[in-house]
Amino acid sequence: MLGCEMEALSDHPAEVVSTGIWWLVVPVRSPLAIASIKPNLTLIEDVCRSRDAVGVAPFSIGAQLSGCQVKVRAFPPSQGIVEDPVTGSANGCIGAYIARHGLWDGPSVSYFAEQGSELGRDGRAKVICEPQKRGGMTVRVGGSVVKVIEGRLLL
Repeated sequence: MLGCEMEALSDHPAEVVSTGIWWLVVPVRSPLAIASIKPNLTLIEDVCRSRDAVGVAPFSIGAQLSGCQVKVRAFPPSQGIVEDPVTGSANGCIGAYIARHGLWDGPSVSYFAEQGSELGRDGRAKVICEPQKRGGMTVRVGGSVVKVIEGRLLL
């Protein structure tokens, strides 16, 4: 589905995660393995449809962009998007996954994620996940954007 060797995948399980929108989160061993992904979009769409997920979001702990600690890609072909350069919902699900599986030191998770480099659109998102006293978790994703197009639609 991701067009990579099985050895590139982490020992942690792929999992469908939601922080409002369902994503199939797939942990990958390294940022280089993430960068080399060649997705089979038809297979991604079929697998995600069978799991009620909008797309697949592979990630690695470790990044290539300075100041980032996690590398992310997001493929939601069922939404008419081959690859999204920066995806708040996917990043939120990845943060929740990292917290749930203890991939970060401590109960709270806070990092910058890089996404979009393979599209020539280097982006970064700040992800913060904090456990709540009564269970559950607060997940926040933010960042700044650069407007690349503006328009009006007249009907």
